[in-house]
Amino acid sequence: MAAQASTASRRIEKWSPSPDASDIVKGIHAMLHPRNIVLVGATNKPGNYAERIWNNLIKYQYEGGLFPVNAKRETIWGVPCYKDFASLPEKPDHVLVLVPARFAVQVIRDAAAAGARSATIVTSGFSELQDEESQRLAEELKQAVKETGLAVTGPNCLGNLSAGESCSPISTTASSPWKPGPWRSPANPARS
Repeated sequence: MAAQASTASRRIEKWSPSPDASDIVKGIHAMLHPRNIVLVGATNKPGNYAERIWNNLIKYQYEGGLFPVNAKRETIWGVPCYKDFASLPEKPDHVLVLVPARFAVQVIRDAAAAGARSATIVTSGFSELQDEESQRLAEELKQAVKETGLAVTGPNCLGNLSAGESCSPISTTASSPWKPGPWRSPANPARS
């Protein structure tokens, strides 16, 4: 029996956590439904993660603010490049950490101090490596996340995807557009 797709339009409702939701729920919401995305460590080296993520966000028409940050650049990818969080035109919401591991802990602390609600650490070089320095950085990062209360994915993370928001800050590419659809779970497999 062939599956049939409905051609009728349907309204996709945007979910928001209740005002009394836990900080963790609010942080995860910020990660998947960010008002803006800040790419810290933006660089124009061909094929790098920052450029791939930027291109995905543009390709899939993310509607929030996009702010590349690199203290050594004035422009990148045809848009202004900001020196730091203080120079952004608005408070950061979701931060992508694309700097070397030795700078990532400070970026997390600075992001939280600037008002960010969540972060994805794309950077590698932490506990996946076995050397003493990488292990020390992993512990510092864990402590910084705990102290700041940011909702964080990573390190060594490809990114997060929220198809309903056309939010694809991921470092991989796809050949077709993301399409929002009904959610399903083991507890509710028939929901549509």
